[in-house]
Amino acid sequence: MIDIPRTCRLIGQRRYEEAFTTALSKGDVELLSWLCSHSDEHDVFGARPALGQAVLLSLVQQLGSDIGLDTALKATWIREAALSLDPAGQVFAAHARPILADALHAMQRKCGTCSEREGVVALRLGIHVLRSLLL
Repeated sequence: MIDIPRTCRLIGQRRYEEAFTTALSKGDVELLSWLCSHSDEHDVFGARPALGQAVLLSLVQQLGSDIGLDTALKATWIREAALSLDPAGQVFAAHARPILADALHAMQRKCGTCSEREGVVALRLGIHVLRSLLL
C-alpha cells in the first residue's frame, strides 16, 4: 500500500514525478484516481509538465484500463497526459501507439454508456486528442 501521508507531502512539495511513479508502480487504479483528485492538474501539466514521458504514458495506460468509475476525472487526466506527450520522442515512438489505442477504445465504449454530462464532455475531448495522436 502507498504511504498516504508521504504522498501528500510529495504533492505539497510538488514532487509529482515521485508521487505518480510510486502510485503507478502499485498498479492500483483506485489509488491512482485518488492521487489525481488530490493533485493540481495545472501544476502537473503546466507549460513544462512535471511528469516524464514514461510516467505520462503509464498514466494513460492505467487510467484507461478502468474508465468506468470517476470517468470525468480519469478522462480529463488521460487527455492532459496525452497532450503532454512528445510525439517525436523515443518513448512515444517505441510504446505509445498500442497504449493510446487501448485508451481510445475504452473511452469510446464508455462514451456510449455514460449518463453524466461532465463525463461525456471529458470523454469526447479525450477521444479527440487520442485520435489526433494516432493519425
